[in-house]
Amino acid sequence: MNTIHEAGCLVAGEWLTGGEHVDRMGPYLRETVSRARTAQPGDITAARTFAGQAAKQIARLAPATRADILERAAASAIAQADQLAGLLAVELGKPLKDGRGEIARVADTLSVAAAEARMIGGEVLPVAGWG
Repeated sequence: MNTIHEAGCLVAGEWLTGGEHVDRMGPYLRETVSRARTAQPGDITAARTFAGQAAKQIARLAPATRADILERAAASAIAQADQLAGLLAVELGKPLKDGRGEIARVADTLSVAAAEARMIGGEVLPVAGWG
């Protein structure tokens, strides 16, 4: 049996692991490959409250700070590309090459968002053709 990947539930800035879980059966392995905590009604209330409070802080961030956060997220996706592609493979049966392509698209999208965060203006970026 392969390692079962455990996923917590990020609620109001805290990773929760206890409570109800859902198992994910791999389509090719035909065994449980991951287990994720299920959000509870109280989690949703806590997340909404937290998001409302955090929105005020985020609104005060300088564009360059927002861009830096997005660039770090893009770099993190690339740094973990093989691991994430492996998870896509066991959970969805997706070929590793395709999974790596998906992670590269995630990183590209975050990089484009970072570049836009540095721009001052209100133009719309067309998404057709990206990826």
